[in-house]
Amino acid sequence: MRRTLPAFTLLVLSAALVLGAAEGRAQSVVDRSGERIPRDELAMILRNLNSESNEPSAIRIRNLRRIEGPPVILCGEISVGSALGVRTEFRTFSAVPEQQIVFSPYDVSGDHIGIFDSIIAAHCGGR
Repeated sequence: MRRTLPAFTLLVLSAALVLGAAEGRAQSVVDRSGERIPRDELAMILRNLNSESNEPSAIRIRNLRRIEGPPVILCGEISVGSALGVRTEFRTFSAVPEQQIVFSPYDVSGDHIGIFDSIIAAHCGGR
């Protein structure tokens, strides 16, 4: 005899699958600082960070601010999930929306890389 699931259970499972699939591309601005950034500029940051991470859903952003240019510079802090699943500390990152570039202190596996530290410091004055 074949057993069927109630319609409500199927609905809940379907919703969980859809939400789970969406989670893989989500990042979080963990404070309200993203509200002060134009939507297209925030979307550029998230898109670039998403493409440069093994675990986009683990990305957390805070303390976003916009420095008028030219060029306009966006600064904030980022924490990512490392290859071992451990959350990294928050570090300063910068972005240049006009050039569609984000300078992240982390590589794709979540390890700190110093290659952009001087650029980030020049843009934002952070570590």
